[in-house]
Amino acid sequence: MKSSTLTSRFLAGFEPLVLPPPGPDGMIPAGPPRSLPVVQPPSLCEAGPCRNYHRVASVMDAEDGGMPGQTHRQVTRACYPAPGIELELGETPVLQCSRWEPDSEQARLDSIRHPFLKSPEGKAFAEKVTAFEEAEAHLDDESAESGGGLSGVDSDIDMTEVLP
Repeated sequence: MKSSTLTSRFLAGFEPLVLPPPGPDGMIPAGPPRSLPVVQPPSLCEAGPCRNYHRVASVMDAEDGGMPGQTHRQVTRACYPAPGIELELGETPVLQCSRWEPDSEQARLDSIRHPFLKSPEGKAFAEKVTAFEEAEAHLDDESAESGGGLSGVDSDIDMTEVLP
């Protein structure tokens, strides 16, 4: 009868990893660094969405490292909990709020916005936004090839359902 120990069962099938040769400083070289995934915590303001929450994405007129023609998006987030009171939220998410009031207005706003986007004026606007975003993507591709930065286009308007 063959006996097995806990150590022999634990090491069964174990193959040691072959390490690269030590570098000139005697240290084993590390592999290429990997970036950690960016985890964006949820914001209570956008969960409802809250009726006091206000978010505007606009185009900034700024040059990036002397590369003319490149635009950047500026996102402004604010809360209006009472008339005359404005709280600039910045980029940090809100996890708790004593004034959070989920908004039931979104369905009404969507019922107004969608017919506009289907109208001739809305389709013309959608075509302009799509052309702008395509030009931005083209500029981003060119600047990425030349070593420049990206402008980070992130549209909140989905034009795919409006355009044919």
